[in-house]
Amino acid sequence: MKKIKCLFIDFYGTLVHDDTEIISNICKNISAEYPKTEIASYWWKQFCLLCGKANGSAFISQHDIELHSIRETIEKFGNGSDPGLISQPLFNYWLRPPIFPETGLFLKKIKIPICVISNIDSSDLKSAIKHHNLRFEGVVYSEDARCYKQNP
Repeated sequence: MKKIKCLFIDFYGTLVHDDTEIISNICKNISAEYPKTEIASYWWKQFCLLCGKANGSAFISQHDIELHSIRETIEKFGNGSDPGLISQPLFNYWLRPPIFPETGLFLKKIKIPICVISNIDSSDLKSAIKHHNLRFEGVVYSEDARCYKQNP
């Protein structure tokens, strides 16, 4: 049996809460005429398409992907909102997401190195890690890999 030498883990949605509530509020702000689920589904599809194209020399930050995908969503469903203003709560959230209560205990109990792999821009993730005073053996950012997860 091989010994596990390191744990690779995602950050948002695993160690800290994901942004589901913020996304829901943004969808509500885009339009009251359409169901939030329809808006969110379209937005997610646009977001994923852009992530899939952002590889190598075509790489763009998650902030830019967010702005492009929300702009397209506003154009389809919306009220003419400014993509930058409507995305600001999400950008703020990525800097200081609430931590799960069990995260501290989990991290203390793991006796092997822990590395974080994340799609979030490095400046956001560094801020969130610092905000919660967390330490990891390593952190791999999408900007380092010049692609987004699930790209092999």
